[in-house]
Amino acid sequence: MGIKLAIVFMIAFATSAVAGAQPLSGCPSSCGGVEIPYPFGVGTQEGTTNNCFLDLSFNLTCDGTKLWANTSQVSTISLQGQLELYMPISRLCYNESGGVVADEQPSLAPAFTVSNRENKFISVGCNTYGYLNSFKNNSTYSTGCISKCQQIPDKENTGVCSGIGCCQVDIPVGMMNIMVDAYSFGFDARVWAFNNCSYSFVAKNGWFNFTVEDLRNLRYKMTPLVIDWAVGNQTCETAPYSQDYACRSYNTECDDTGSGYGYRCKCKEGFEGNPYQPDGCRDKDECVETKPCSPNGICNNLIGSYECSCPDGYEGDGRNNGIGCSLKGNSGRNTSLMIALKLLTSKRALSFDRPEEERNLSVYFVSSLNEGRLLQILDNHIIRQANVEQLMEVANIAKRCLMVKGEDRPTMKEVAMELEGLRLTERHPWGYGNTQTSSEETLHLLIPDTGDDVGVNGTNTEIDSIKQISILWDGGR
Repeated sequence: MGIKLAIVFMIAFATSAVAGAQPLSGCPSSCGGVEIPYPFGVGTQEGTTNNCFLDLSFNLTCDGTKLWANTSQVSTISLQGQLELYMPISRLCYNESGGVVADEQPSLAPAFTVSNRENKFISVGCNTYGYLNSFKNNSTYSTGCISKCQQIPDKENTGVCSGIGCCQVDIPVGMMNIMVDAYSFGFDARVWAFNNCSYSFVAKNGWFNFTVEDLRNLRYKMTPLVIDWAVGNQTCETAPYSQDYACRSYNTECDDTGSGYGYRCKCKEGFEGNPYQPDGCRDKDECVETKPCSPNGICNNLIGSYECSCPDGYEGDGRNNGIGCSLKGNSGRNTSLMIALKLLTSKRALSFDRPEEERNLSVYFVSSLNEGRLLQILDNHIIRQANVEQLMEVANIAKRCLMVKGEDRPTMKEVAMELEGLRLTERHPWGYGNTQTSSEETLHLLIPDTGDDVGVNGTNTEIDSIKQISILWDGGR
């Protein structure tokens, strides 16, 4: 009994909801609307002298309304290894006589690297060049760009940094302590008339949209940029053997940054949460979140995984990215399903010659009907001889035939009676002499050969029902 209770407790714990920020217990979870996930933190745990952060590089401060990393305001923190913060813009401005009225060269010294994938270095102006400088290992290295123009750029250069009025370059890998410098080629009265300042800044991709109004007065004082954060300076090759290894959850693993600067932690496949917290990675319910099983399949969530299966009367792997669940062959109660699909599509119920999403015809048929794409999978002969209203009536009959539970599907006799009713009320004028296919030939189309992937039970009652449908197909001859 004790073992059973322990197992129940472990499953309940592993599948419990994962908290949003997951700070350490007794530590602030947010500041100014920004969530603070551990290893980041503010201050010490309540009632203790223990830090809320992993080490000093993750130490943040909160002034009550804003979250700060040193002197930079933080806007978002991601456990995937990114920190978004704001940095002032560099500007060099002149007055009408050529005197310098503003010369600002901001710097940023985060504990981590400026993301070379998520940011651009940008300069704005028509008499402008800008530098992005970085200091590392007692040396300096720089990148930059130039923008020159003697008149206001035309519309073709608005909205993009083409090099006329605005230029941009990629960020080098590994920049940490940075300084942004905006420069001018000297005072130019012709340019000053519409552009009195040179601007340079680092901004996250897609954030800045250049307009000619920016030449006279740039709209922003600060820009958002992305920092790639990591733990320490070790890689996953050696970090797991160190005493201060940060990946504390049992269901976590080390993840190299790829830049050579430290490592990060991530939850193992099938788990989610905060991998830096003890017990921070909890089981992920794939059945609810990613829905990996086919619409007529059965999904069973497991600890760290899941399994798909098919209900009675179906076979296959039950997966969306597999063969799904197909009708079992030689099953009398599935005859109505085979008839419906053959009648409407002239396709096999399961074929690996078709694209992956079309292999299981029953799944493909229902999804096409629900998404308003029915005509894409119907037989051309049917489309030519029936209107949309008629097709929808028959398609919905077929949809009922595709219900997962056998008791929810109509019998062969019920299908035949409904289709016969459509024919008698002249709402279903297929054929009427327009097709050369005899009732016997149609019946052959509807009943597959022994080698087909769907079989039927050849009882007299079912054969009589099939003949009724074949008569409907041929216009009641």
